[in-house]
Amino acid sequence: MKVRFFFCVRTTAAEGGKSMADAYDEMERLMKKYEALAQSDLPAALEKMIDLYFDETYENTFNYDVYDGIELWLQENADGRLLASVRKYKGAPGYARLAETIRTGMKG
Repeated sequence: MKVRFFFCVRTTAAEGGKSMADAYDEMERLMKKYEALAQSDLPAALEKMIDLYFDETYENTFNYDVYDGIELWLQENADGRLLASVRKYKGAPGYARLAETIRTGMKG
């Protein structure tokens, strides 16, 4: 009896068949846009960063620069409002880490 193994490699992002490289680049572009927005409307920018952090479109892009950047922005600007914003993602992958990052920032 011959046994064959098939390996499936995920090469597209969740949305629209984009390649993982395209999704990675898009995530970078959005983060730069939100960092620019933070100069004029910090609360809105932080909300968008939270949404980007949990956006399944960019799942498996492994864009740690963006994830680390979001965590840093949230920790430096931590308050109860941000913690409440993150709660809508309770149970999602990364929720506990991001909530703890904000709590740590609130402690000073």
